[in-house]
Amino acid sequence: MATLTRQQITSSGLAATYSSAAGGGDVVDNTDGKTWLHVKNASGSSINVTITAQVASAGFDGYGTLTVSNIVVAVAAGAEKFIGPFPRNAYNNSSNQLAISYSAVTSVTIAALYLDKQPI
Repeated sequence: MATLTRQQITSSGLAATYSSAAGGGDVVDNTDGKTWLHVKNASGSSINVTITAQVASAGFDGYGTLTVSNIVVAVAAGAEKFIGPFPRNAYNNSSNQLAISYSAVTSVTIAALYLDKQPI
């Protein structure tokens, strides 16, 4: 398992750095709930990226208590996807990290991103 470093998106742009997806999964900080993932699948087969739910249910402002499930996103062969953001109360582990796993990791890269400022 590897720990990904979040990279800040700014108005001057970001040339993101990508890491190879780890066979045992990855974790990334989500203390502020602003984390996004960008997954690139250069393999010849579709993969699933799973963000593990840390609770069975959680309270959400305006919605009450809802059932929480793992987030599973299919990324087709040769495709890429942005995934996120992730509610802290549902997906953060005790270290305020997201747990990410992959159905396959060959030719799969990932970048963890965040936008620190809200638009005006």
